[in-house]
Amino acid sequence: MAGQRSFDPIAIVERSYALQGSESEWIDRLLEAVAPAIDQGIGVYGFTYRWHGGRVNFTAFASGNPAWEDILRQMNDGASADYLAGAIDVRKPCYSFSQQVAKLQPQTREWHDNFYRRLGFADALMVHAADPDGGIGILSPRALEQTVSARDVARWQRITAHMASALRLRRRIEQEKVEDEAVLSPSGTLLHATGVAKQADARDRLRTAARAMDRARGPLRRNDPQEALELWRALCAGRWSLVDRFESDGRRFLIAHRNQPSLPNLRGLSRREASVAAFAQLGQSNKEIAYTLGLSPSSVATHLSGALRKLGLRSRAALVTTSFGLQVDKPGDQL
Repeated sequence: MAGQRSFDPIAIVERSYALQGSESEWIDRLLEAVAPAIDQGIGVYGFTYRWHGGRVNFTAFASGNPAWEDILRQMNDGASADYLAGAIDVRKPCYSFSQQVAKLQPQTREWHDNFYRRLGFADALMVHAADPDGGIGILSPRALEQTVSARDVARWQRITAHMASALRLRRRIEQEKVEDEAVLSPSGTLLHATGVAKQADARDRLRTAARAMDRARGPLRRNDPQEALELWRALCAGRWSLVDRFESDGRRFLIAHRNQPSLPNLRGLSRREASVAAFAQLGQSNKEIAYTLGLSPSSVATHLSGALRKLGLRSRAALVTTSFGLQVDKPGDQL
C-alpha cells in the first residue's frame, strides 16, 4: 500500500482522540494522519454516518474537494440496495470496492463500473470504522484496481477500532452524556476515581491500560508499530476510553471517560453480553472484539455464549444474519 514508509499507526490513534472542534474538523485532522498510508496522489475523503433504514445517513464530510460530498450522496442515493449491501462491508476495516463488487450480480457490477468511469478512476480503497450505531469511512481513489492484503486488513482492524471508539465518545461529549470516572498520570498513577473506578479490580485495570498506552507512544511506535497497536486497546475493561487532558501549565493527565457502545434494546442481556453481541453482529471475531472492548478473548467467548443462549440462537452465524429488537438489562455498578 503506497505511503507505508511514513505510516505511523499510533499517530492515527492519537489523532482520533483529538476530539475538539466540529465533526467535520475532526475528520479533517484524521485525514491528515491517514493520508500518508493510503493516498496515491488523487486525495482522501472522509465522512461519518449513522445507519438508517438499511442505508447510510451521512452526518459529516471532510475533503479537499467539496464536490466529493455530492459524489458520495449520489452513490448512496442512486445505488441499489444490493449494491450498498455488497459494496459497503461492515465486517472489513479495509477493502477495495473492486474486491467487493466482484461478488455481485453482473448488472450491479455494471452500475458500479459506469459510476466510477464517470469519475475518472478505476477503484477506491475504503478504510471503514464500524460501530453498532454507525461509523466513519475514509476513501482513497485509485487509478488502477487494487487488492488489499490480509496483513493490511489486520492492521487496520486495530486502528479503526480506535477511530470508531473516538467517534462514539465525540458524540457523547456533544450530547453532554459523557462521564469522567478517573484521572491518571501518564505513567499510570491513579489520582482520582469515582463510582466503578474506585473498585480495586478497576483501579488495577486502569493503571495497566495507562502504562500500556505510555509504552505504545514511546520508542515502540517506531521499532514495532504492530506491537504498539496491540498494547493500546480501544477500550479499557469494556467501559473506558483514556484520553489526554492538558492543563494550562502544560501538565498532561489521562481521563477515563465512560464510553461503552451505544446499543439497541437487547432481550434480557447484560450490558457486557450486549456489547459483545453487537460487535459479533458486525462480523468481528472474538480476538477482534477483545481488542475493541479491552477484554480477554476468554471473557468475550463466555459473554457471547451467554448472549446466544438468552437470544435462543444456536450459532454465531445465526447472530450475524438475525435482526432483532434487544432489551438491555439495567446496568449495575460492576465491571
